[in-house]
Amino acid sequence: MSDHHDHRERDDEHGEERDDDEQHISPFVRVADRVSYAMGTWQNIVVWIILVGTWFALGPYLAHHSVLPAWFTSNNFNFPLNTVTTIAELYIGFLVGASTNRTERHNRNQADRMEALEQLIHTELKRNTAITDNAQTIAEQVQAQVPLLERTHADVARLLSAMSPAPAAAT
Repeated sequence: MSDHHDHRERDDEHGEERDDDEQHISPFVRVADRVSYAMGTWQNIVVWIILVGTWFALGPYLAHHSVLPAWFTSNNFNFPLNTVTTIAELYIGFLVGASTNRTERHNRNQADRMEALEQLIHTELKRNTAITDNAQTIAEQVQAQVPLLERTHADVARLLSAMSPAPAAAT
């Protein structure tokens, strides 16, 4: 591929390559990137569906037992608006995470294609420059031979005229 890929290192957790510039970002940004990546995966969606389902299923049991604080075990846990908005917020978060992951993959693919095209253009320009330089050299060599050709042409014409018989006199 190109020299740009030589400056990348493999990110084993995500199976992606990272640029040298990405290695110099703060730990917070790295953690935030990993969390945002994980939020868009199907595994995360399954975990949250299980957690919300468990919360919804165990709500009535926990409401009547003093295992947890009263504010946590009140009947408000099952308030329909809270449940719907919680699920909607989680779902929207998953969609945003998944969309971000797709956009990142698309942008990486586009960048890789652009890099490959740039490398191809660079290679073709080098080849074209070499051919142009070669054509220029040939044109200079031909130009240098023109005076010799002109002299040779003149000598051949003079020899031909000297060798041809004189026209017969008309009677």
